[in-house]
Amino acid sequence: MRRIFLAVCLILVSSLGSALAQPLRSIPANAQRATMTSLYNGSVKLGSTVYALAPGALIFTPENRILLPISVPQTTKVAYQLDSQGMVRKVWILAPEEVQ
Repeated sequence: MRRIFLAVCLILVSSLGSALAQPLRSIPANAQRATMTSLYNGSVKLGSTVYALAPGALIFTPENRILLPISVPQTTKVAYQLDSQGMVRKVWILAPEEVQ
């Protein structure tokens, strides 16, 4: 019984290592990059252009967690996508190693 338990534990630990080696997120190749400034009125400034946030806009942290628009740092480097109406649909806050 103890050998079975140890074998199961070994399998779980070995699969954990491969899960940690995988990338945390993938940013689409067509995502644009800019410095984002939050304006706290449902809009953001990306580079020199002000955009409205789309209803249901998603903002992802470097750890791939979803962040509420009010919680976004005042100024940060991001990758973003616009929807068909020119509103910001998805934003990825870039980790230091992702900034190019």
